[in-house]
Amino acid sequence: MNTGNRTSPRRAAFAAALLVALAFALGFAEFVLIGITPAVAEGLGEPLTLIGDLVGYYALACAVATPVVALATARAGRFKVMAALLAVFSAGNLLTLFAGDYALLLVSRMLPAATSGTLLALALTYVPDIVAKERVAAVLGLVLAGFSVSSVIGVPIGTALAGPFGWKAAYACVFALGLAVSVALLPTLPRGSSARAASATPSLRTQLRLLGDARVLGAIAMILAGAASTYVFYTYLTPVLA
Repeated sequence: MNTGNRTSPRRAAFAAALLVALAFALGFAEFVLIGITPAVAEGLGEPLTLIGDLVGYYALACAVATPVVALATARAGRFKVMAALLAVFSAGNLLTLFAGDYALLLVSRMLPAATSGTLLALALTYVPDIVAKERVAAVLGLVLAGFSVSSVIGVPIGTALAGPFGWKAAYACVFALGLAVSVALLPTLPRGSSARAASATPSLRTQLRLLGDARVLGAIAMILAGAASTYVFYTYLTPVLA
């Protein structure tokens, strides 16, 4: 652990809260479509199933891009990577507000998707450098919970906004939250790399070798099956209930 970057308790608590808020914003950007799928389909004049496919495309882009981005930026400064990915995340959410057709909407959603997984991973790496050792596990749990809770809180917020103001109001909230968290978070983060990250930069060959481990493949298959069965139901929950 890098103790040289350790901040005051109050500043550390604020930075930890912002990391939780970032995780919430990442989940909010991903899950909000679930509650407004019919509104988006009606607004763009596209079939409901085509808009629903965006949920799967977002998850696929996140899954594919996360290891690629992580490996491509492994030797770059952690803070610079964080700042660049936050900029791309906000740019994608802003572009969604100008989407007048399905093609632009698809492109605008793939930008946040390509950054989401790496941003969450980077947020977790900052926790040991920000908070005291005895609080690391608790804060890590809170950050991960922030992402999960976004599906419980963020989706209803997006649905409530889309009703009276249109579906783009939900994404306006996504953009505003992501931008506000980014602006507040970056000044609080340590600029240097953690000691652990500096001592070990995984190579592409090392990472690919994991795919030959049956235990890893089994874990991937379990997560894939569980997520697929859950999110197929979630994606079309609103039209089914309506």
